[in-house]
Formats: sequence, C-alpha cells, structure tokens
Amino acid sequence: DEGTTLKNFKLAHEKVLHLVVVRKDLNQFQHLHPEFDENTGIFTLSNLSFPTSGDYRIFADFVPTGAMFGPNGMPLGVTISEDINVAGSYTPQSIGATTRTKNVAGYEVTLSTNPQTPGSTMTMLSFTIKKDGKPITNLESYLAALGHSVVLKENTLNYIHAHALQEPTSAQTGTIDFHVEFPSGGSYKVFTQFKHQGQVQTAEFVVPVEGGATPAVPEGMDHSIHN
Repeated sequence: DEGTTLKNFKLAHEKVLHLVVVRKDLNQFQHLHPEFDENTGIFTLSNLSFPTSGDYRIFADFVPTGAMFGPNGMPLGVTISEDINVAGSYTPQSIGATTRTKNVAGYEVTLSTNPQTPGSTMTMLSFTIKKDGKPITNLESYLAALGHSVVLKENTLNYIHAHALQEPTSAQTGTIDFHVEFPSGGSYKVFTQFKHQGQVQTAEFVVPVEGGATPAVPEGMDHSIHN
C-alpha cells in the first residue's frame, strides 16, 4: 500500500503464502504454494494449470512481518484476490447437492454441523473420515494441522480459511472439527483437506446457512475472512 514490494513474511502453517484457486461457480479448487524469492519479493508458480476454461478467482493468504495482532493474540493475516478468465467454451455449473456423505479416493467422509449453543452464529463443522468402514485414527499433519477448510459463499465468494481444532499430536478419533462463523445467510461450499498415507485428499460439501452474523475471531481460533 506504500508502493514498495513486500519482502518480509511470517510463516503461516509452514508456508509464507497460501494460494487458493477456484472457478467462480465453485466447481474447481486448488490449494497451492508458490516458490518465494526473498531478494525480489516475487512468488512464482511454475506449474499452475486450469482444468477447464471459465472465470476463476485467485486468493492469496499471507502474514506480513510486523502484522497487527488480533484479540486472540495471533498476528492478523491478509487475504487479497484477483479474478482471471481462462478463454474457451464454458457454462457455469450448479454448486451441487447438500449430500452429507462423500466418497473421496476410497475414503468415506461424513459432515455434521452443530451450532455451539442454541441461537449461536458459531457453527462446528465435524468431518468423520472412514476407510473400509473403520475410522481413520492416524491422519498425518498437513501444513501443521490435521485439516484445512476453505469455505466460499456462492456468487459473492466470501472467503473463510479455518484449521482443525485438534492438534496434530493429539489422540485421534476419526473426526476433525472446525469452528466457522458464517457472515450471512446463503449457500456455502466447504473444501476440506486432510492427509493420510502421504496423500492429501479434498472433500467438498455444500452447506446452506439461514441467518449469519458479523464475522468475529474467538479466542484461540485461526480464522481469516475475506469479502
């Protein structure tokens, strides 16, 4: 904002920049990490490919050195975005059904949602992960967390990035939980990633929200929101 190139960043979940690429109908998703040149301040993504033509939005998540601190004592991250068009024949697709159990590369992932208290605007998203009918209790740490969730609102693409509440070193039950506060009513798509046996998997769910509230960052929560 001062016309100079930012070159100093804090590590945030093991990376200085998290790049999220989505087609704007929310039917394509990538979570990527460009290489950073500390001398020039330039991030380079040499292998980015778009699976289809269409309109895309690219979100960049980062924490500058010297960032302000939020009420939870964590440095405040920054999220910026840019829209691009990949030329070619393209028809936007439906956001999808609100199915609560998905099969992802042989894993059965089930989403359940529960408000923290009656009337609360804070929602717990719980993902139970099974394979061959048995809960997965040995998820591996992925970017310093047992799971990452990127939540995007249909049409406006309001953006939330949350991390699993369970620590990578804690005993596992086969379920990982995320706190999310939805800023307004509407349909949201949740892209949740977890790592098992060396492979990162992505489960996609559509969550309808009736109400919503002004976003807040509760104590101890790592949570960024971008409109």
